[in-house]
Amino acid sequence: MNCFSFISLKWSLESEMSNTRARIISRECAKTRDICKDLVALGALVFVLHGNNVVSGLPDRLIVHRDWSGLLEFKDNNTELRANQRINIKNMVLRDPDFAYIVRFPNLIQLPCDQIVNSDGYYTVATFDGTARGLLDTLIKLKNYGDS
Repeated sequence: MNCFSFISLKWSLESEMSNTRARIISRECAKTRDICKDLVALGALVFVLHGNNVVSGLPDRLIVHRDWSGLLEFKDNNTELRANQRINIKNMVLRDPDFAYIVRFPNLIQLPCDQIVNSDGYYTVATFDGTARGLLDTLIKLKNYGDS
């Protein structure tokens, strides 16, 4: 492979990756983007996990903050988890109860549940005020409650 072929291949891969990111962002809920932007403003690192050819069914975001770190799957009020998301989140919670949650807009923090807790098969762990600060504070309280 000569230098020009390599540059052409690199440009093609970068272009395809950029197109994939654009498709993901366009499908993503504006509320998810806004709350993640606000989490960054609060000092969190936010890593996008979906659409990167990683393990299918991982939650949307890895959040790393000095007071709480874990995985969050953001969903609108009427959006269901895919089967592999449900399985993966349940398995993560079995390993560490405070590591993975479903954030259901506008203000619920949930876990999937096999037993019928409510009609939709989710257990609401907590509510928050709909802001990034409220979400982070609630996640920290849940972690501290579990640690005590």
